[in-house]
Amino acid sequence: MPLLSKKFIMLTCAMSCAAATLTLAGCSSAGAGSGSTNPAASSNGTPTASAGTVAATGNVVSQTGNTVSDAGGLISNTPLPIPGVATSQQDLGTTVTNGGQIVTALGDGISSGLGKMGSNPNPIGTTVASTGTVISKTGITVGSAGQLVTDLGATGSPLQPLSPLTTPIGSALSSAGVSIDSAGQLAALSLAIGPVQQVTQSLSTAIVPTITTVTDTTQTIGQTTGLGQPVSGLLATIGNGISSAGTQVGGSSSNVLAKDVGGIVTTVGGVVTSTSGLLTSDSASGSPSTSPLAALPSLSSLSSLSSVGGTGSSGASPLAPITGLLANASASGSTAGSSPLAPVTGLISGASGSASASGSGSASSPLTPLTGLLGNLGTMGGRTH
Repeated sequence: MPLLSKKFIMLTCAMSCAAATLTLAGCSSAGAGSGSTNPAASSNGTPTASAGTVAATGNVVSQTGNTVSDAGGLISNTPLPIPGVATSQQDLGTTVTNGGQIVTALGDGISSGLGKMGSNPNPIGTTVASTGTVISKTGITVGSAGQLVTDLGATGSPLQPLSPLTTPIGSALSSAGVSIDSAGQLAALSLAIGPVQQVTQSLSTAIVPTITTVTDTTQTIGQTTGLGQPVSGLLATIGNGISSAGTQVGGSSSNVLAKDVGGIVTTVGGVVTSTSGLLTSDSASGSPSTSPLAALPSLSSLSSLSSVGGTGSSGASPLAPITGLLANASASGSTAGSSPLAPVTGLISGASGSASASGSGSASSPLTPLTGLLGNLGTMGGRTH
């Protein structure tokens, strides 16, 4: 009787789901509107840099789900020296496998939706619609858990005395799983068309350009300061190193879990590598300096401030106290060597001298603009005393 009841419930839910599908399809075809109702439809655009990071994160989630599913397979196929538990063991493995599919569906929804901002016309809609699949997979997992509970009290099981308790609980879980699965399938349809699709389309239209603008701003800052390229290169190096380590872990054993764990590590490296695109653009013209001091030459424009100090009293320039301090520090460093700035002034003087001696002009030393600035400030300070 429980088996017939279960089949009846599944048949009823399947018929209800089919009827709902036909109803939604009819409403969709009867309604006015010329736009595409499929949020997964792609445009001809290119995914943004931020989308790459989101997609890589989705890959980590998906790979984690695959790992859990494979663990379920191992549970099902590993023989145990316990009589009467073979069926329950299979049920447990199936439940774990189905649970991993929930995580995989979540990651796939992230990657195919928000992970394709710039190429998917409605990335938010795609990700939202994928929650229907997540709900459906959850229902399947609950149903398999119900079967596990039922079989724990089956004939021949060590827990057979608990069958008066396990049978009704298992049946209830199985029925709930069927209902959740049907609800998830209905949600997947409802979220992909109609009013929900219109809302998600509006959100995508408003939010995606904002995210793109923020990404463009961080890239511009990185290129302007000269820090984008070196930091981006560092992130790429670290990410590639992590991915390489993941590849080695996956190849170190024929065990499926070892390969899956290696895959997780590899995808994490992909996330780190993808963040490098947030700081610099591949389409940027020229080759930005790889040195964090690349922004220092802009300080050479301050050398024109030496005319501010000019001649006259030290009170004529707001920089006079600073230039005087630098001049005194340099003088005391060269005479008595007791100035706390003597090592710095000596090093700068040496760097400036080396640049001049090389015969290649001021461009031969990356510190020339800085040494020239300090030299001008020191001279200015000296004239004020």
